[in-house]
Amino acid sequence: MKKHNKRFIQIPLLIFVAVAIGVVIYLSNKTNPILQVTTIPSPLNGQGGNNFPSVQLSPTPSPVFFPTSAPTIVPLPTSTPTPIPTSIPTVTQESQSIQLPNTGNLTFDQLDGNAYLVADDGEYLGLISSNRFDSDSITNEYGTYGSKYSPTCILNQYGEYGSKYSTKSAFNKYTQNPPQIIYQGSFFAYLTVNKYLVPSIHTEALIGYLKSK
Repeated sequence: MKKHNKRFIQIPLLIFVAVAIGVVIYLSNKTNPILQVTTIPSPLNGQGGNNFPSVQLSPTPSPVFFPTSAPTIVPLPTSTPTPIPTSIPTVTQESQSIQLPNTGNLTFDQLDGNAYLVADDGEYLGLISSNRFDSDSITNEYGTYGSKYSPTCILNQYGEYGSKYSTKSAFNKYTQNPPQIIYQGSFFAYLTVNKYLVPSIHTEALIGYLKSK
């Protein structure tokens, strides 16, 4: 009779313990701790009792933080190219001289009778001279290189070397291949109205100066 009473007492006790454990587990899952379940001996062991589980909460691991800012990218230094001078030589009315790179000042008087013209294709186009009687002079209106009807004259507006449409002309403002001025046996400058081509002497400025003498 005593044994039956003990068992009758143990059954409600087991139910109560099971309900308590369930409540603990439910509350623990809501707060997301990590659970470790172990068993401890029942005080009724040896008398037909059972072992009861014991719940121990392990410490929550510390959160790991990751950087949120993007890394700074440092651009590599780049060298600045040295600009190429593109200044256009200017002719002063007072001295009738021209300043060209690495040549110093050179007056139209120095060119007069001492320089000649050669086309881009190698054709000789006459002597730069104010002498209207020189057969080679570009100012000789009746000569091979001064007549406006001659095919080798830069003043022939319909010719290859005087037309504003010809790429070899001294009057084409877009050409890259105008006649060349040869001074003391070497290239000195272009004779052209293309103000962006350097080194160059403006065609109308030189012709105007030669004819004014």
